[in-house]
Amino acid sequence: RYDLGLSPMGTTYRAEGLSIGRDYMRFEGMTMSSQLSRSDLEVEETIGRGACSIVKKAKLAVGGNVKANIPKGETSRPTHMALKMFPIRRDKKRREMLLKELRSLCSLECDCLVTLIGAFFDDDEGTVTLVLEYMDRGSLGSLLGSDPGTNSSTSNHLSLISHVESNLGRNGLPEKATASIAYQMLWGLGYLHHENMIHRDVKPGNVLVNTRGEVKLSDFGIASQREVGQEMNVTVVGTTRYMSPERLRAKPYGSSSDLWSLGLVLLECCTGKSPFEDVTSQVELLLTVEETSADEWIPVDTLSPGLVEILKSCLQQSPERRIPASILIGSPWFGDMGIESLDDAADV
Repeated sequence: RYDLGLSPMGTTYRAEGLSIGRDYMRFEGMTMSSQLSRSDLEVEETIGRGACSIVKKAKLAVGGNVKANIPKGETSRPTHMALKMFPIRRDKKRREMLLKELRSLCSLECDCLVTLIGAFFDDDEGTVTLVLEYMDRGSLGSLLGSDPGTNSSTSNHLSLISHVESNLGRNGLPEKATASIAYQMLWGLGYLHHENMIHRDVKPGNVLVNTRGEVKLSDFGIASQREVGQEMNVTVVGTTRYMSPERLRAKPYGSSSDLWSLGLVLLECCTGKSPFEDVTSQVELLLTVEETSADEWIPVDTLSPGLVEILKSCLQQSPERRIPASILIGSPWFGDMGIESLDDAADV
């Protein structure tokens, strides 16, 4: 017998306000999806792997009858979805990651966060599957490192993607493309921080893109909810290269740690590489961060003053000096790039 948090019948996964059956999901008494099961979907190729889950592409099967959330921007049920599968049998860590991600996805609603469509439980395999909005151009990380000939699309809305793909292998993206990514990431982070959430793993691999030019944050398995009055977290989780100095030192940290990570992602976008590509350990990374500064990483001679200001605002050694996302998104630089709304950002 395994501690799966199952009901006596063994066909429902229950934990902390969540109830997931073979074809439904409820959260705190509210039905989030129904008539959504494995039989409604045709599972296609694997599109991602993490420490606790596997992500596969899927489409509605012929005759599939789904009642679930429709992602913003879609006018009807999506034909393709992303299935994030958590094998939870005998694995406490996976169950904890699943619960954190599900609670975050059920509680948050923002245009710049990936939408949860529904979930179902396979009691035979002991697997909970999250059905997520499918971002058809994958992650920013894969785009920045992919071959220009891959991930082709017939969509007519390819402005941001065209900017990215036409500059692969060069020294970074055009500023308009970087501005589009920055604006949408700031919108998502600003929302999370307003809701007292810290993402804790902002990196190119957790920034997803679609052919409409939309950019969305994903992967909330290690996101942290701050209680009212709680200013700092102390746990060390996330991808080391993008960690803030205070997190590398295992010191208390807050939402400003996400801004440091954002700064590194944007620096990678506009220069084509990370300033820490050759670093091989957390100790070496901390020493590099402490002994250098953003002035040495940012090519001020090739970037506009507005972009330099954004990068320097994020990459401050002292977390107190980093400007919050809700303020940075009002930078005049975005206006200079023709971006005053999310629609503008997607249409660069």
